[in-house]
This record gives sequence, C-alpha cells and structure tokens, in this order.
Amino acid sequence: MTYRYTLPALACLCLFAYQPAQAAAETLTRDEVLQEFKSAENKSHGTVGAAAMDLQTGKRIDINGDKPFPMQSVYKMPIAMAALGQVDAGKFALDQKFTLKPEDYAQKDIYSPIRDKNPDGGTFSLLDLIRPTVSISDNSTSDYIMKLIGGPGAVMTFLTDIGTSQIIVKNYEREIQSDWSLQYKNSSTPYAMVDLLGRLHLGEGLTSGSRETLLQIMRDTTTGPNRIKGKLPKSLIVAHKTGTSGVRDGVAGATNDAGIITLPDG
Repeated sequence: MTYRYTLPALACLCLFAYQPAQAAAETLTRDEVLQEFKSAENKSHGTVGAAAMDLQTGKRIDINGDKPFPMQSVYKMPIAMAALGQVDAGKFALDQKFTLKPEDYAQKDIYSPIRDKNPDGGTFSLLDLIRPTVSISDNSTSDYIMKLIGGPGAVMTFLTDIGTSQIIVKNYEREIQSDWSLQYKNSSTPYAMVDLLGRLHLGEGLTSGSRETLLQIMRDTTTGPNRIKGKLPKSLIVAHKTGTSGVRDGVAGATNDAGIITLPDG
C-alpha cells in the first residue's frame, strides 16, 4: 500500500517529520517525495522547508533543510523540553503549584484559552501549564513557563547542553506577536528540528518519565488537524507541535508542523 501525503499550498511551510524504517516499503520513493516538496513550494509562491528522517537508519530527505525558518509556536516544544529538564534536575516538580495573575497573561488580542477561562487569574500545577502550552499552543502559559525557567537564555542553554544547534529562541510570544520582524529571529532549520525530535525520541536530555510526558502531550495536540496528522492514516501515531503566523499584506510568515510518526507496531 502507498500512502500519499498532500502538502497544502501555503506562503511558507516548514514541515519536519519522522518515520520508522518499517514504513519504508509503504511510502513514496525518495524522488517522489522530493517532487511533492517542490510541487508544494511552487503552489505556495513561497519557500518550503521540509525534512524527514528514518529514526532507525538515520537516512534523511529534505528541501531547504539547512535554511532557517521562523518556528512560530513550534518553539514551544523546546521551551517545554527545557522546563522538563529543570524538573528532572530537581528545580521544579510537575505537581508544583503556581499562581497566575491577570498581569501574567498575554494581551487580549493574543490566543490564550487559559486566560479566557480564568480572567481573574488562577492557580495551576506546572504540568497544567506545560500541557496547554504544547497541545493547544496557549501563549500565556508559554511565556509564563519560559520566564519561570530563566527566559530564552535558559532554553538556549538546554538546547546547547543536549547538542542541538541552529534552533534559536530569543523572544517571548507577547514580543513576537507585537513585532512582525521578531518571528524571523526565533528560527530553526528543518534539519535542526529533525535532530531535536530525534533527541526527544531517544530521551536525550530528559528522563524517561519526562520524555513520555511530553510525547503524550504532543500526541494529544489538537491544533493543525489538516497538517501532518490529518494527512496520514489514522492507524499511525503522531506526536507533533504546530506553528502558525499571522498574515501581513496577504503573506503568511510561516505555517509549520513538526512531529514524530510511529507505526502501530512501533
């Protein structure tokens, strides 16, 4: 059986995906995948950046794999990884409670379900803050967590410590949302994101418990239903994080999805 993945026409698409080796016989050939990438780029009237790697063999395929793209909310995945790394180091606990005040929330024109449900503030466990940061891309919880763990510098330190390069986290969401140019300073190459996903899969930098916590949250992600997850058979398991920019002068900065795809037999 052949599974065909249709990439949507977008102003800019960064797609980072993994497949186990067992899928090799059921997927498009290398040339066909490259043609799909190029076709999507032509339709988008923009630049497509995509990379895929077989976790068992390390073989990769890409288009513009070494070109930096704005991550958008995909960057909340490394933020969550850095937070879980500090949990593993004993600095925090997943059940530790934190009180968010109205001034901790993202401004009202920025997406934040936790703010909308708790306008006067509320008390939440760290896990209750990490979960919406990744699964529904809440901007208030993302900013709160990054500030809690030490800001963008702490995220960069975590990424450096686990050996990841070419992923840059410089700003909070409230800053990015207020300045169009800042999205391009919070970037990743497709290869770098594939590398980070591989490290997450292997548990590098995280304990097995923290790794599984994040992967389950990514499996539960509800954003981007027509991206990686929506283009695959439902029998496949997809742990992913999406990212979407606004539109300016009819052009989107980037529309992204990054994830790990696993066959039912593992």
